[in-house]
Amino acid sequence: MASGASGGGGGGGGGARRPVSGAGKRTGVGGKREELILEAKSPAEFFANNKTLTGFDNPTKALYTTVREFVENALDATETARVAPEIIVTM
Repeated sequence: MASGASGGGGGGGGGARRPVSGAGKRTGVGGKREELILEAKSPAEFFANNKTLTGFDNPTKALYTTVREFVENALDATETARVAPEIIVTM
């Protein structure tokens, strides 16, 4: 995922950010052209900085999101393999 050049943000990730090529230019205030620089983030850094957006902002919601993802992934796998799904969820 990409973010603006202003940086900032909290912890997480720990990896070095790298510029995204082909970001292009945009017209700023007064019609001046300015370079638009985006930086790539690792998935770990994105999830750490966007817990609310990704559904991990509280323990109950995190559990729900995790179980839902497991079930969706299992259904996708059975569809890809063209087999009938057999899903058992135990908590």
